[in-house]
Amino acid sequence: MFLAFNASIEEEINHKLREAGMKGAARTAHKIGLGTLFKRLGKQLKPAPKELKYRVLARNAVIGTVRPRSPADEKHCTTALTDLVRLARLTLTNPSDPEALREMADHYALELEPEPLKLPDPQSDWEAQQQARQRAERQRECQRLITRMLAGVQGVIEAGVRQAEEEGIIDFTDMIYLPWQWHLGPKPVDIALIDECQDLSAAVLDLALKCAKPEGGRLIFVGDRAQAIYGFAGADDQAFDRIVERTQATQLPLSICYRCPASHVALAQAIVPQIEARPDAPAGIVEHITEDDLIERLRALPGQALVICRVTAPLIALCICLIGQQINARVRGREIGEQLIELLEAVLELPGARYEQFGDWLAAYELLQVERLRQRPAEDAAPLIQALTDRAAAVRVCYEAFGMPTADALKEKMRALFSKDKPDVWLSTVHKAKGVEEDHVFIYKPEKLPLVWPRQHPWQYTQELHLRYVALTRARQGLYFVDATVPEPDQGGESAQWVVVHNHNMD
Repeated sequence: MFLAFNASIEEEINHKLREAGMKGAARTAHKIGLGTLFKRLGKQLKPAPKELKYRVLARNAVIGTVRPRSPADEKHCTTALTDLVRLARLTLTNPSDPEALREMADHYALELEPEPLKLPDPQSDWEAQQQARQRAERQRECQRLITRMLAGVQGVIEAGVRQAEEEGIIDFTDMIYLPWQWHLGPKPVDIALIDECQDLSAAVLDLALKCAKPEGGRLIFVGDRAQAIYGFAGADDQAFDRIVERTQATQLPLSICYRCPASHVALAQAIVPQIEARPDAPAGIVEHITEDDLIERLRALPGQALVICRVTAPLIALCICLIGQQINARVRGREIGEQLIELLEAVLELPGARYEQFGDWLAAYELLQVERLRQRPAEDAAPLIQALTDRAAAVRVCYEAFGMPTADALKEKMRALFSKDKPDVWLSTVHKAKGVEEDHVFIYKPEKLPLVWPRQHPWQYTQELHLRYVALTRARQGLYFVDATVPEPDQGGESAQWVVVHNHNMD
Protein backbone atom coordinates (compact mmCIF):
# COMPACT_ATOMS: atom_id res chain seq x y z
CA MET A 1 0.00 0.00 0.00
CA PHE A 2 1.22 3.48 -0.91
CA LEU A 3 -0.19 6.43 1.04
CA ALA A 4 0.24 9.49 -1.20
CA PHE A 5 0.29 13.05 0.11
CA ASN A 6 -2.13 14.45 -2.47
CA ALA A 7 -4.05 13.50 -5.60
CA SER A 8 -1.35 14.57 -8.07
CA ILE A 9 1.29 12.50 -6.27
CA GLU A 10 -1.17 9.58 -6.12
CA GLU A 11 -1.63 9.79 -9.89
CA GLU A 12 2.12 9.98 -10.52
CA ILE A 13 2.92 6.99 -8.28
CA ASN A 14 0.21 4.86 -9.89
CA HIS A 15 1.52 5.77 -13.34
CA LYS A 16 5.04 4.69 -12.37
CA LEU A 17 3.75 1.47 -10.80
CA ARG A 18 1.92 0.59 -14.02
CA GLU A 19 4.99 1.37 -16.11
CA ALA A 20 7.10 -0.91 -13.92
CA GLY A 21 4.51 -3.70 -14.02
CA MET A 22 4.28 -3.68 -10.22
CA LYS A 23 1.30 -4.60 -8.09
CA GLY A 24 -0.18 -2.25 -5.56
CA ALA A 25 -1.87 1.09 -5.77
CA ALA A 26 -1.35 4.51 -4.25
CA ARG A 27 -4.19 6.26 -2.46
CA THR A 28 -4.42 9.49 -0.55
CA ALA A 29 -5.12 9.39 3.18
CA HIS A 30 -8.58 10.82 2.51
CA LYS A 31 -9.44 7.98 0.11
CA ILE A 32 -8.17 5.42 2.60
CA GLY A 33 -10.20 7.07 5.35
CA LEU A 34 -13.30 7.18 3.17
CA GLY A 35 -12.95 3.46 2.56
CA THR A 36 -12.85 2.76 6.29
CA LEU A 37 -16.04 4.78 6.83
CA PHE A 38 -17.94 2.40 4.56
CA LYS A 39 -17.31 -0.27 7.20
CA ARG A 40 -19.39 1.73 9.65
CA LEU A 41 -21.92 3.51 7.45
CA GLY A 42 -22.32 1.30 4.39
CA LYS A 43 -24.49 2.62 1.57
CA GLN A 44 -25.76 5.40 3.82
CA LEU A 45 -22.40 7.16 3.42
CA LYS A 46 -22.54 9.99 0.92
CA PRO A 47 -19.14 9.83 -0.82
CA ALA A 48 -19.23 13.43 -2.07
CA PRO A 49 -18.07 15.60 0.86
CA LYS A 50 -20.35 18.42 1.93
CA GLU A 51 -17.90 21.30 2.21
CA LEU A 52 -20.15 23.60 4.26
CA LYS A 53 -21.27 20.93 6.73
CA TYR A 54 -19.45 22.34 9.75
CA ARG A 55 -20.01 25.96 8.80
CA VAL A 56 -23.76 25.35 9.01
CA LEU A 57 -23.34 23.57 12.35
CA ALA A 58 -21.06 26.34 13.62
CA ARG A 59 -23.56 29.03 12.63
CA ASN A 60 -26.32 27.20 14.48
CA ALA A 61 -24.09 27.04 17.56
CA VAL A 62 -23.20 30.73 17.27
CA ILE A 63 -26.86 31.73 17.10
CA GLY A 64 -27.88 29.35 19.88
CA THR A 65 -25.08 29.56 22.45
CA VAL A 66 -22.48 32.22 21.51
CA ARG A 67 -25.20 34.81 20.84
CA PRO A 68 -23.30 37.76 19.33
CA ARG A 69 -25.08 41.10 19.30
CA SER A 70 -24.44 42.17 15.71
CA PRO A 71 -24.51 40.56 12.24
CA ALA A 72 -20.80 41.34 11.83
CA ASP A 73 -19.93 39.52 15.06
CA GLU A 74 -22.19 36.63 14.06
CA LYS A 75 -20.35 36.21 10.76
CA HIS A 76 -16.94 36.49 12.44
CA CYS A 77 -17.80 33.97 15.17
CA THR A 78 -19.16 31.52 12.61
CA THR A 79 -15.92 31.64 10.63
CA ALA A 80 -13.74 31.41 13.75
CA LEU A 81 -15.70 28.50 15.22
CA THR A 82 -15.58 26.66 11.88
CA ASP A 83 -11.79 27.08 11.80
CA LEU A 84 -11.46 25.88 15.40
CA VAL A 85 -13.49 22.77 14.63
CA ARG A 86 -11.46 21.98 11.51
CA LEU A 87 -8.09 22.30 13.23
CA ALA A 88 -9.22 20.46 16.37
CA ARG A 89 -10.09 17.49 14.17
CA LEU A 90 -6.86 17.64 12.15
CA THR A 91 -4.64 17.98 15.23
CA LEU A 92 -6.75 15.70 17.48
CA THR A 93 -6.84 18.46 20.08
CA ASN A 94 -9.19 17.72 22.97
CA PRO A 95 -12.33 19.74 22.09
CA SER A 96 -13.45 19.85 25.73
CA ASP A 97 -10.24 21.60 26.87
CA PRO A 98 -10.51 25.37 26.28
CA GLU A 99 -6.85 25.98 27.14
CA ALA A 100 -5.66 23.34 24.67
CA LEU A 101 -7.90 24.89 22.02
CA ARG A 102 -6.55 28.36 22.80
CA GLU A 103 -2.97 27.10 22.45
CA MET A 104 -3.89 25.49 19.14
CA ALA A 105 -5.46 28.74 17.94
CA ASP A 106 -2.38 30.73 18.96
CA HIS A 107 -0.04 28.30 17.16
CA TYR A 108 -1.98 28.52 13.90
CA ALA A 109 -2.73 32.26 14.31
CA LEU A 110 -6.49 31.78 14.16
CA GLU A 111 -8.38 35.04 14.24
CA LEU A 112 -10.64 34.56 17.27
CA GLU A 113 -11.17 38.13 18.47
CA PRO A 114 -13.96 40.09 16.76
CA GLU A 115 -13.32 43.53 15.34
CA PRO A 116 -12.57 46.16 18.01
CA LEU A 117 -14.72 49.23 18.44
CA LYS A 118 -13.96 52.10 16.05
CA LEU A 119 -14.56 55.57 17.44
CA PRO A 120 -13.68 59.07 16.21
CA ASP A 121 -11.00 61.09 17.97
CA PRO A 122 -12.46 62.52 21.22
CA GLN A 123 -13.10 66.25 21.30
CA SER A 124 -13.12 66.61 25.08
CA ASP A 125 -12.06 64.86 28.27
CA TRP A 126 -15.65 63.78 28.82
CA GLU A 127 -15.77 62.15 25.36
CA ALA A 128 -12.43 60.45 26.04
CA GLN A 129 -13.79 58.97 29.27
CA GLN A 130 -16.96 57.80 27.53
CA GLN A 131 -14.95 56.16 24.77
CA ALA A 132 -12.68 54.45 27.29
CA ARG A 133 -15.76 52.92 28.93
CA GLN A 134 -17.12 51.87 25.53
CA ARG A 135 -13.83 50.25 24.55
CA ALA A 136 -13.63 48.41 27.85
CA GLU A 137 -17.18 47.12 27.38
CA ARG A 138 -16.36 46.03 23.83
CA GLN A 139 -13.27 44.21 25.06
CA ARG A 140 -15.35 42.36 27.66
CA GLU A 141 -17.86 41.46 24.95
CA CYS A 142 -15.08 40.12 22.70
CA GLN A 143 -13.66 37.97 25.49
CA ARG A 144 -17.14 36.65 26.26
CA LEU A 145 -17.60 35.65 22.63
CA ILE A 146 -14.20 33.93 22.51
CA THR A 147 -14.94 32.00 25.70
CA ARG A 148 -18.27 30.81 24.32
CA MET A 149 -16.74 29.87 20.97
CA LEU A 150 -14.10 27.74 22.68
CA ALA A 151 -16.79 26.12 24.80
CA GLY A 152 -18.84 25.41 21.67
CA VAL A 153 -16.20 23.42 19.77
CA GLN A 154 -17.06 20.10 21.39
CA GLY A 155 -20.77 20.49 20.70
CA VAL A 156 -20.22 21.27 17.02
CA ILE A 157 -17.92 18.27 16.58
CA GLU A 158 -20.40 16.00 18.37
CA ALA A 159 -23.20 17.29 16.13
CA GLY A 160 -21.03 16.59 13.09
CA VAL A 161 -20.31 13.05 14.25
CA ARG A 162 -24.04 12.42 14.81
CA GLN A 163 -24.85 13.78 11.36
CA ALA A 164 -22.33 11.39 9.83
CA GLU A 165 -23.72 8.47 11.84
CA GLU A 166 -27.39 9.17 11.15
CA GLU A 167 -27.35 10.70 7.66
CA GLY A 168 -23.99 9.69 6.18
CA ILE A 169 -23.00 13.34 5.63
CA ILE A 170 -19.28 14.09 5.93
CA ASP A 171 -16.84 16.79 4.93
CA PHE A 172 -13.27 16.43 3.68
CA THR A 173 -11.68 16.47 7.16
CA ASP A 174 -14.19 13.90 8.44
CA MET A 175 -12.59 11.39 6.07
CA ILE A 176 -9.49 11.31 8.27
CA TYR A 177 -11.01 12.36 11.62
CA LEU A 178 -13.91 9.93 11.91
CA PRO A 179 -11.70 6.81 11.54
CA TRP A 180 -9.88 8.05 14.66
CA GLN A 181 -13.13 8.93 16.44
CA TRP A 182 -14.68 5.53 15.69
CA HIS A 183 -11.45 3.48 16.04
CA LEU A 184 -11.57 2.37 12.41
CA GLY A 185 -8.72 1.44 10.12
CA PRO A 186 -8.12 0.08 6.62
CA LYS A 187 -7.48 -3.58 5.94
CA PRO A 188 -3.87 -3.89 7.12
CA VAL A 189 -1.21 -4.98 4.65
CA ASP A 190 2.25 -6.49 4.92
CA ILE A 191 4.04 -3.32 3.80
CA ALA A 192 2.70 0.25 3.82
CA LEU A 193 4.76 3.11 2.41
CA ILE A 194 3.78 6.60 3.58
CA ASP A 195 4.97 9.48 1.42
CA GLU A 196 5.85 13.04 2.56
CA CYS A 197 5.58 12.03 6.20
CA GLN A 198 7.09 15.32 7.41
CA ASP A 199 3.78 17.05 6.60
CA LEU A 200 1.30 14.66 8.19
CA SER A 201 -1.35 15.96 10.55
CA ALA A 202 -2.02 14.05 13.76
CA ALA A 203 -5.21 12.59 12.26
CA VAL A 204 -3.44 11.33 9.13
CA LEU A 205 -0.60 9.88 11.20
CA ASP A 206 -3.09 7.92 13.30
CA LEU A 207 -4.61 6.50 10.11
CA ALA A 208 -1.19 5.70 8.63
CA LEU A 209 -0.17 3.75 11.72
CA LYS A 210 -3.13 1.40 11.15
CA CYS A 211 -2.17 0.55 7.56
CA ALA A 212 0.27 -2.30 8.33
CA LYS A 213 -0.50 -5.60 10.04
CA PRO A 214 0.10 -5.48 13.82
CA GLU A 215 2.11 -8.69 13.62
CA GLY A 216 4.76 -8.86 10.93
CA GLY A 217 3.64 -5.74 9.08
CA ARG A 218 6.07 -3.01 8.13
CA LEU A 219 5.57 0.74 7.92
CA ILE A 220 8.00 2.67 5.73
CA PHE A 221 7.79 6.42 6.21
CA VAL A 222 9.47 8.53 3.53
CA GLY A 223 10.07 12.17 4.27
CA ASP A 224 12.46 15.06 4.66
CA ARG A 225 12.48 17.40 7.65
CA ALA A 226 13.70 20.16 5.33
CA GLN A 227 10.56 19.88 3.20
CA ALA A 228 8.02 20.40 6.01
CA ILE A 229 5.95 23.29 4.61
CA TYR A 230 2.31 22.70 5.57
CA GLY A 231 2.41 23.71 9.23
CA PHE A 232 0.05 26.59 8.48
CA ALA A 233 -2.65 24.17 7.27
CA GLY A 234 -2.83 21.83 10.25
CA ALA A 235 0.20 19.63 9.64
CA ASP A 236 2.37 18.90 12.66
CA ASP A 237 5.60 20.84 12.07
CA GLN A 238 7.36 18.20 14.20
CA ALA A 239 5.71 15.24 12.44
CA PHE A 240 8.95 13.55 11.36
CA ASP A 241 10.37 13.41 14.88
CA ARG A 242 7.03 12.37 16.39
CA ILE A 243 6.90 9.41 14.00
CA VAL A 244 10.37 8.33 15.09
CA GLU A 245 9.37 8.70 18.74
CA ARG A 246 6.04 6.83 18.43
CA THR A 247 7.29 3.96 16.28
CA GLN A 248 10.92 3.71 17.47
CA ALA A 249 11.70 3.67 13.76
CA THR A 250 15.05 2.80 12.29
CA GLN A 251 16.27 5.83 10.37
CA LEU A 252 17.92 5.32 6.98
CA PRO A 253 19.20 8.72 5.82
CA LEU A 254 19.36 9.46 2.11
CA SER A 255 21.58 12.45 1.53
CA ILE A 256 22.10 11.93 -2.21
CA CYS A 257 19.79 13.79 -4.58
CA TYR A 258 19.10 11.73 -7.71
CA ARG A 259 16.95 14.37 -9.43
CA CYS A 260 18.94 17.57 -9.55
CA PRO A 261 22.11 18.61 -11.36
CA ALA A 262 25.18 19.42 -9.28
CA SER A 263 24.77 23.20 -9.62
CA HIS A 264 21.24 23.06 -8.18
CA VAL A 265 22.39 20.93 -5.27
CA ALA A 266 25.14 23.44 -4.54
CA LEU A 267 22.50 26.15 -4.08
CA ALA A 268 20.37 23.88 -1.90
CA GLN A 269 23.36 23.14 0.35
CA ALA A 270 23.12 26.68 1.74
CA ILE A 271 19.91 25.49 3.45
CA VAL A 272 20.54 21.74 3.85
CA PRO A 273 24.32 21.23 4.02
CA GLN A 274 24.14 17.43 4.02
CA ILE A 275 22.48 17.08 0.62
CA GLU A 276 24.80 15.73 -2.10
CA ALA A 277 24.59 15.39 -5.86
CA ARG A 278 24.75 11.89 -7.30
CA PRO A 279 28.22 10.91 -8.57
CA ASP A 280 27.23 11.14 -12.25
CA ALA A 281 25.10 14.28 -11.91
CA PRO A 282 25.45 16.74 -14.80
CA ALA A 283 26.45 20.31 -14.07
CA GLY A 284 22.99 21.52 -15.09
CA ILE A 285 21.85 25.03 -15.90
CA VAL A 286 21.43 27.90 -13.46
CA GLU A 287 20.57 31.25 -14.99
CA HIS A 288 19.06 34.60 -14.13
CA ILE A 289 16.70 35.85 -16.80
CA THR A 290 14.44 38.87 -17.14
CA GLU A 291 10.66 38.76 -17.26
CA ASP A 292 10.87 39.69 -20.95
CA ASP A 293 12.98 36.57 -21.60
CA LEU A 294 10.58 34.32 -19.71
CA ILE A 295 7.81 34.24 -22.31
CA GLU A 296 10.13 33.22 -25.13
CA ARG A 297 11.76 30.55 -22.98
CA LEU A 298 8.36 29.09 -22.11
CA ARG A 299 7.23 29.20 -25.73
CA ALA A 300 10.25 27.08 -26.65
CA LEU A 301 9.64 24.48 -23.90
CA PRO A 302 6.03 23.21 -24.23
CA GLY A 303 5.33 20.42 -21.77
CA GLN A 304 8.79 20.70 -20.22
CA ALA A 305 8.52 23.77 -17.98
CA LEU A 306 7.15 24.65 -14.57
CA VAL A 307 6.89 28.19 -13.18
CA ILE A 308 6.77 28.46 -9.39
CA CYS A 309 6.30 31.38 -7.01
CA ARG A 310 5.88 31.81 -3.26
CA VAL A 311 2.65 33.79 -3.67
CA THR A 312 -0.38 33.50 -5.93
CA ALA A 313 -1.10 36.94 -7.41
CA PRO A 314 2.01 37.17 -9.64
CA LEU A 315 1.27 33.71 -11.04
CA ILE A 316 -2.25 34.72 -12.05
CA ALA A 317 -1.03 37.89 -13.75
CA LEU A 318 1.63 35.87 -15.58
CA CYS A 319 -0.87 33.16 -16.56
CA ILE A 320 -3.22 35.72 -18.10
CA CYS A 321 -0.27 37.25 -19.95
CA LEU A 322 0.82 33.86 -21.30
CA ILE A 323 -2.69 33.03 -22.49
CA GLY A 324 -2.73 36.39 -24.27
CA GLN A 325 0.50 35.34 -25.99
CA GLN A 326 -1.19 32.13 -27.24
CA ILE A 327 0.66 29.96 -24.71
CA ASN A 328 -1.59 27.34 -23.11
CA ALA A 329 -1.04 27.92 -19.37
CA ARG A 330 -2.89 27.04 -16.17
CA VAL A 331 -2.38 27.62 -12.43
CA ARG A 332 -2.17 24.46 -10.33
CA GLY A 333 -4.68 24.12 -7.46
CA ARG A 334 -8.44 24.42 -8.01
CA GLU A 335 -9.01 25.14 -4.31
CA ILE A 336 -6.95 28.32 -4.69
CA GLY A 337 -9.38 29.50 -7.35
CA GLU A 338 -12.32 28.78 -5.05
CA GLN A 339 -10.68 30.80 -2.26
CA LEU A 340 -10.37 33.76 -4.61
CA ILE A 341 -14.02 33.43 -5.60
CA GLU A 342 -14.99 33.38 -1.91
CA LEU A 343 -13.14 36.67 -1.46
CA LEU A 344 -14.93 38.14 -4.49
CA GLU A 345 -18.26 37.14 -2.97
CA ALA A 346 -17.31 38.59 0.43
CA VAL A 347 -16.58 41.95 -1.20
CA LEU A 348 -19.96 41.96 -2.93
CA GLU A 349 -21.67 41.22 0.41
CA LEU A 350 -20.54 44.59 1.78
CA PRO A 351 -23.51 46.93 2.34
CA GLY A 352 -24.10 48.91 -0.84
CA ALA A 353 -21.46 47.05 -2.88
CA ARG A 354 -22.03 46.86 -6.63
CA TYR A 355 -20.07 44.89 -9.19
CA GLU A 356 -19.85 47.93 -11.47
CA GLN A 357 -17.52 49.56 -8.90
CA PHE A 358 -15.89 46.30 -7.82
CA GLY A 359 -12.33 47.66 -7.91
CA ASP A 360 -13.20 50.38 -5.39
CA TRP A 361 -15.13 47.98 -3.17
CA LEU A 362 -12.27 45.48 -3.25
CA ALA A 363 -9.87 48.20 -2.08
CA ALA A 364 -12.28 49.18 0.70
CA TYR A 365 -12.70 45.55 1.79
CA GLU A 366 -8.94 44.99 1.85
CA LEU A 367 -8.40 48.15 3.90
CA LEU A 368 -11.06 47.15 6.42
CA GLN A 369 -9.66 43.65 6.81
CA VAL A 370 -6.06 44.84 7.16
CA GLU A 371 -7.08 47.37 9.82
CA ARG A 372 -8.89 44.63 11.71
CA LEU A 373 -5.94 42.25 11.49
CA ARG A 374 -3.56 44.93 12.78
CA GLN A 375 -5.40 44.83 16.09
CA ARG A 376 -3.83 41.41 16.67
CA PRO A 377 -0.28 40.81 17.95
CA ALA A 378 2.22 41.54 15.18
CA GLU A 379 3.50 37.97 14.99
CA ASP A 380 -0.05 36.72 14.32
CA ALA A 381 -1.20 39.58 12.09
CA ALA A 382 1.68 39.68 9.60
CA PRO A 383 1.17 36.29 7.88
CA LEU A 384 -2.60 36.83 7.77
CA ILE A 385 -2.17 40.27 6.20
CA GLN A 386 0.28 38.80 3.67
CA ALA A 387 -2.21 36.08 2.71
CA LEU A 388 -5.09 38.57 2.48
CA THR A 389 -3.21 41.07 0.30
CA ASP A 390 -2.00 38.27 -1.97
CA ARG A 391 -5.55 37.00 -2.53
CA ALA A 392 -6.91 40.52 -3.00
CA ALA A 393 -4.18 41.28 -5.56
CA ALA A 394 -5.00 38.06 -7.41
CA VAL A 395 -8.71 38.93 -7.58
CA ARG A 396 -7.86 42.45 -8.74
CA VAL A 397 -5.68 41.08 -11.54
CA CYS A 398 -8.54 38.88 -12.75
CA TYR A 399 -11.10 41.69 -12.55
CA GLU A 400 -8.95 44.16 -14.46
CA ALA A 401 -7.59 41.72 -17.04
CA PHE A 402 -10.80 39.91 -17.96
CA GLY A 403 -13.19 42.88 -17.90
CA MET A 404 -16.22 40.64 -17.40
CA PRO A 405 -19.62 42.39 -17.29
CA THR A 406 -20.97 40.36 -14.35
CA ALA A 407 -19.64 38.67 -11.24
CA ASP A 408 -20.81 35.26 -12.46
CA ALA A 409 -18.92 35.70 -15.73
CA LEU A 410 -15.78 36.67 -13.82
CA LYS A 411 -16.09 33.59 -11.60
CA GLU A 412 -16.20 31.33 -14.66
CA LYS A 413 -13.07 32.94 -16.11
CA MET A 414 -11.30 32.56 -12.77
CA ARG A 415 -12.24 28.88 -12.51
CA ALA A 416 -10.89 28.31 -16.02
CA LEU A 417 -7.45 29.54 -14.90
CA PHE A 418 -7.33 26.67 -12.40
CA SER A 419 -8.71 23.96 -14.70
CA LYS A 420 -7.25 20.46 -14.34
CA ASP A 421 -6.80 20.18 -18.13
CA LYS A 422 -3.09 19.63 -18.75
CA PRO A 423 -1.54 22.76 -20.30
CA ASP A 424 1.76 23.35 -22.07
CA VAL A 425 2.95 25.34 -19.05
CA TRP A 426 1.98 24.78 -15.43
CA LEU A 427 2.24 27.66 -12.97
CA SER A 428 2.26 26.77 -9.30
CA THR A 429 2.85 28.10 -5.83
CA VAL A 430 5.77 26.36 -4.15
CA HIS A 431 3.31 24.62 -1.83
CA LYS A 432 1.46 23.13 -4.80
CA ALA A 433 4.75 22.11 -6.44
CA LYS A 434 5.44 19.68 -3.61
CA GLY A 435 6.22 16.27 -5.11
CA VAL A 436 6.43 17.75 -8.63
CA GLU A 437 9.49 17.76 -10.88
CA GLU A 438 10.14 19.07 -14.37
CA ASP A 439 13.04 19.39 -16.81
CA HIS A 440 13.06 23.19 -16.58
CA VAL A 441 11.85 25.19 -13.57
CA PHE A 442 11.48 28.97 -13.44
CA ILE A 443 11.42 30.60 -10.00
CA TYR A 444 9.26 33.69 -10.40
CA LYS A 445 9.78 36.57 -7.95
CA PRO A 446 12.68 34.79 -6.18
CA GLU A 447 13.00 37.69 -3.73
CA LYS A 448 9.84 36.39 -2.04
CA LEU A 449 11.65 33.24 -0.91
CA PRO A 450 11.66 33.34 2.04
CA LEU A 451 8.88 35.64 3.16
CA VAL A 452 9.88 37.33 6.41
CA TRP A 453 7.68 39.42 8.69
CA PRO A 454 8.07 41.09 12.11
CA ARG A 455 8.00 38.78 15.14
CA GLN A 456 7.78 35.72 12.94
CA HIS A 457 7.58 32.50 14.94
CA PRO A 458 10.75 30.39 14.59
CA TRP A 459 8.78 27.48 13.12
CA GLN A 460 7.26 29.80 10.51
CA TYR A 461 10.66 31.11 9.41
CA THR A 462 12.01 27.57 9.27
CA GLN A 463 9.18 26.54 6.98
CA GLU A 464 9.84 29.56 4.77
CA LEU A 465 13.42 28.31 4.33
CA HIS A 466 11.99 24.87 3.57
CA LEU A 467 9.90 26.44 0.81
CA ARG A 468 13.03 27.88 -0.74
CA TYR A 469 14.71 24.48 -0.52
CA VAL A 470 11.73 22.85 -2.25
CA ALA A 471 11.85 25.48 -5.00
CA LEU A 472 15.55 24.85 -5.63
CA THR A 473 15.12 21.09 -5.97
CA ARG A 474 12.31 20.72 -8.55
CA ALA A 475 14.34 20.81 -11.79
CA ARG A 476 16.05 17.95 -13.63
CA GLN A 477 17.99 20.15 -16.08
CA GLY A 478 17.54 23.92 -15.93
CA LEU A 479 16.82 26.27 -13.02
CA TYR A 480 16.03 29.89 -13.88
CA PHE A 481 15.59 32.85 -11.54
CA VAL A 482 13.21 35.34 -13.13
CA ASP A 483 14.45 38.71 -11.89
CA ALA A 484 13.53 42.25 -12.83
CA THR A 485 17.23 42.79 -13.51
CA VAL A 486 19.93 40.25 -14.23
CA PRO A 487 22.92 40.49 -11.83
CA GLU A 488 26.32 41.32 -13.25
CA PRO A 489 28.97 38.58 -12.98
CA ASP A 490 31.00 40.59 -10.46
CA GLN A 491 27.97 40.70 -8.16
CA GLY A 492 28.39 37.02 -7.48
CA GLY A 493 25.81 35.65 -9.91
CA GLU A 494 23.09 33.32 -8.82
CA SER A 495 24.76 31.97 -5.69
CA ALA A 496 25.28 35.39 -4.13
CA GLN A 497 21.55 36.08 -4.13
CA TRP A 498 20.68 32.80 -2.42
CA VAL A 499 22.80 32.82 0.71
CA VAL A 500 20.76 31.96 3.81
CA VAL A 501 20.79 34.40 6.70
CA HIS A 502 21.20 31.99 9.60
CA ASN A 503 21.02 34.67 12.31
CA HIS A 504 17.50 35.75 11.31
CA ASN A 505 16.13 38.20 13.87
CA MET A 506 12.63 37.20 14.96
CA ASP A 507 12.03 40.64 16.47
